[in-house]
Amino acid sequence: NLPGVTNEILDETLSDYHAYRFTTREKTLVAGVYRILPGYFGYVCNGVMQLRSYWNPVSSISGKYITELDLSPTNLASLLRNAVKDQDAKEVPSAVLLSGGLDSTAILALRQDSPAISDAAITVSFERPNSTLFREQYSELEQASLIAQQYGARHIVDIVSASDALQAFPQIIADLDEPIADPTAIPLWFATRIARANGFKVVYSGEGLDELFAGYAVYGHLEMLRRLRLIPAGMRKMLLKWLKRAALPGTGTIDRSLNELDTWYQGVGGAFTAEERAHLLGDMCQLQQTNQHVTTGMSSPKGLTDLQRMTLFDLLAWLPDNTLAKSDRISMAHSVELRVPYLNEAIVDFALACADDLKWRHGAGKWIVREALAEIIPRSVIRRKKVGFNVPVSSWLFGEWREFAQEMLLTSGAVTKRLYGGRLAELFDANKIHRERAGRLLFTALTLEVWLRRLSRHIRT
Repeated sequence: NLPGVTNEILDETLSDYHAYRFTTREKTLVAGVYRILPGYFGYVCNGVMQLRSYWNPVSSISGKYITELDLSPTNLASLLRNAVKDQDAKEVPSAVLLSGGLDSTAILALRQDSPAISDAAITVSFERPNSTLFREQYSELEQASLIAQQYGARHIVDIVSASDALQAFPQIIADLDEPIADPTAIPLWFATRIARANGFKVVYSGEGLDELFAGYAVYGHLEMLRRLRLIPAGMRKMLLKWLKRAALPGTGTIDRSLNELDTWYQGVGGAFTAEERAHLLGDMCQLQQTNQHVTTGMSSPKGLTDLQRMTLFDLLAWLPDNTLAKSDRISMAHSVELRVPYLNEAIVDFALACADDLKWRHGAGKWIVREALAEIIPRSVIRRKKVGFNVPVSSWLFGEWREFAQEMLLTSGAVTKRLYGGRLAELFDANKIHRERAGRLLFTALTLEVWLRRLSRHIRT
């Protein structure tokens, strides 16, 4: 153990974790352990660590020079092409992580510009769970295979079963080093394991475009909320009470329409709401709406639109503390380097300079990205609705993983028993309408339980 580090778990970051599925910014769950923030460097002077910032998106948004950028689809296409070319690992074997969606397809297509490159593509898919919920979402293999064939890429596929994923799950949590309850860590773990087995030293991932150019569906909630707010607030409050009494979906959306953005936005992967955290954690729950040093970034500079504030939050928290932390640790656990060409500085500056209507248009995000790629990738991919790298954790937790999860979370041996009491049993009893979300919440709790069992001491406050 490090001197002064006792494995004491902090209540305030426990609340943070249950809000976002990870802890934000410099704080971790363990007292006395901190991260150096992205865009900062640290140095020791007279035995004291000093931190200095050299870049942050807030200053870039307010910087005048970015208003002079050429914000055309043609320029963005050029920037994307250059970014992919600049990150080419010419000296070692490499592969593209291919889902068949827009971002990964674009990497494969842009790499074709170099005649020296003979690409490989890796796709992880899932067996159909025994207990499916609402969506046929677990395999994009057919789409990925068509794309790989079109670009002449050697296509390496792994189809993962529920038991495969469960067997690997404790090791995945160990490789993450700290609890990050992002289900996409599972397919990434299998993908980078395959990469290593096939001799690839570098893999390319399409991370970043969704955060930079408003690609996630949650950003579209703003339009829905704008329409809802045309209904008198009193009527919405009555509707909210009725939906809660009837245990019907839609309460979250109505509740958001009655509150300001700062009070409800928990990033792309938000987990437990403030009300749910108060019920689940009791006295341990820190009722601050969001982590204060993150909301500072959301509210400054003045005059940002709600969409800018949402994407800024995700650039400050979700992307570095969840997505990139997960990707780096999982890939490094298999001695594979994961590269993210879309997070090239020029592309980030371009995105920060874009007005909202260049990102969200016609009910979908990444409008300017689609325009930029229109002559580069197939029209079917451009038009395809965003699916994401869906992982059937909710189906597993109410099916193949149920016994394991209940044993871990509900029995006397559960490390989190003191934290949750018996309140998680309510989630296991969720009806079919609510099981998909209940499963995501249970996955957050299960990730924490598995991680805590790796510590030598239980929670201390």
